[in-house]
Amino acid sequence: MFLEPGDDHPNAPCPAAEIAGRLRVAESDVMAWIADGCPALSDGRLDPYIVSNWLSWGRLDRCPALARRWNAWLRWFTTTGRPCRIVVQRAQTCLLPASRALRWQVPEPGDAPGQRVLARQWDEGEPGEGCRQLERAPAREHRWAAEDELALEPQAAEPRDRAMFEGLLSELAASFTYAYRRHRPGEPVTNTGTCLDLARLCGDELTRLGRPWRLVSGVVAHRGLANAHFWVEADDGPAGWIPLDPTIPAVARMLGADWRATVPLAVGRHDARRIRVAAAAGPVSDDFDGIGGRLDAEGDEAIYCTDWAIGECGWSIAAA
Repeated sequence: MFLEPGDDHPNAPCPAAEIAGRLRVAESDVMAWIADGCPALSDGRLDPYIVSNWLSWGRLDRCPALARRWNAWLRWFTTTGRPCRIVVQRAQTCLLPASRALRWQVPEPGDAPGQRVLARQWDEGEPGEGCRQLERAPAREHRWAAEDELALEPQAAEPRDRAMFEGLLSELAASFTYAYRRHRPGEPVTNTGTCLDLARLCGDELTRLGRPWRLVSGVVAHRGLANAHFWVEADDGPAGWIPLDPTIPAVARMLGADWRATVPLAVGRHDARRIRVAAAAGPVSDDFDGIGGRLDAEGDEAIYCTDWAIGECGWSIAAA
């Protein structure tokens, strides 16, 4: 049994008018999308994930707001952030369909190449190895908040086997269909999915090549915005652990950009816009313990990746 969100989940299926408001288009535009093949439920409601996926592959001209978001994301990833000190404020609300007690494991950022923790402020929770353990009595809504101050500085690690890494990322990006989805423990990884799925596929290929690797969860920060993310670090011998981010060329391909030109940018960069939260050595177990966080409610459990939860996940960035 896995925890399922209640009807008040922020990404639950909703009417066309609500989708229109989120994406800043007229309701008639949304109805035209449905007429042109955008999948809708039998009761006429729309799944926000499915709508976004349908638009993102070749139809972004029909939704300028979503096009701006994706193109801004790609710019963040393909330009180098400057050294900075930032405050990361995190908040998580868990919306359960029934009142149950929770045991909650929450990963917290640590020191890493290009990243130093300057201060940490948590209102609750017992410190663990790279995470906090929260115990909650039964309630309809559970919420925690935390704040970390970090120093970020871009660093480049030149891989000994750059050609091999770039070839691997090119192969993955050329065959992968990026799409939002929910994640559950034990689900198989396919060539369609999120940055988490793509990072795991990359790790599987590294395992096949005999290369140790780590799955990394983190956040991409830009001014006041934050976007949760997953990537991989591969062992390159004397060169150390090399960041590999196959999502960069995969999203560029989805947007119709020159995605092959982005492949070199996805290898070897510790960027000042990318906050590393947690990592685990691959192959990674199906419950992603310690990577994206974990919830247990009286025998039922769920993982929450930093980009999806059975509730509302908020990250905000401010200059320190």
